[in-house]
Amino acid sequence: MTALDDPDPQIWRLALNKLSKYKIDELEIPQSKYEKIVGLLSDNQNPDLQQSVVKVLGAMGAAAKEQAPQLVKLLTTSNNEGLQYSIAMALGRMGAAAKEQAPQLVKLLATSNDRDVRYYAAGALWRMGAVAKAQAPILVKLLATSTDTSVQSNAARALGAMGAAAKAQAPQLGKLLETSNGVDVQIYAAKALGGMGAAAKEQAPQLAKLLEISNNIDVQRYAAEALGGMGEEAKEQAPIHS
Repeated sequence: MTALDDPDPQIWRLALNKLSKYKIDELEIPQSKYEKIVGLLSDNQNPDLQQSVVKVLGAMGAAAKEQAPQLVKLLTTSNNEGLQYSIAMALGRMGAAAKEQAPQLVKLLATSNDRDVRYYAAGALWRMGAVAKAQAPILVKLLATSTDTSVQSNAARALGAMGAAAKAQAPQLGKLLETSNGVDVQIYAAKALGGMGAAAKEQAPQLAKLLEISNNIDVQRYAAEALGGMGEEAKEQAPIHS
């Protein structure tokens, strides 16, 4: 903590990076130091320092939820993808406590040119699960309109975490199984449908067809698991082919 009194911002960055590796909920950060750490988020001339602050807030998880709006504002104004990456991860670690920021995470998933940033934006939504269900229609639109398989698979990944809460989007996921040749997309779409259980039983025929025609062992595995998760409800929709 004393390093934050040093006049050199580089020392601050190194100290914050080290602090972010601790279990911060087990440490007592003086309020004055915490306020100074948060204040560094406004230093737009030093994105590396901002990123170090974000890592600390991410390590704090839900305890730092009051900073979520500021993180999202920074996420939408910064062009530094390393910083965006850390913000998405921090918001994800806040989980349901940051659910009001879900729309901006969806925007990042749709617009970022960095595959890792998209992955962690989806990961943040994944951690929020059903509490982000209001974003499900937008995620499905991404599935239907994006030509980037990374965007599609990550959108499906986020939908899968919503489980039955996203069941209204099941038909689009089923359509994606028929139209996409991307292995990751097929896997995540199948996992998303599997997470919905019996609520997605009408998509069982698409899963059964995918299981039959795919040569990819992982696609087969997740299609089979999804059908199994639908239980008896899926049998009428997807009879066993001999």
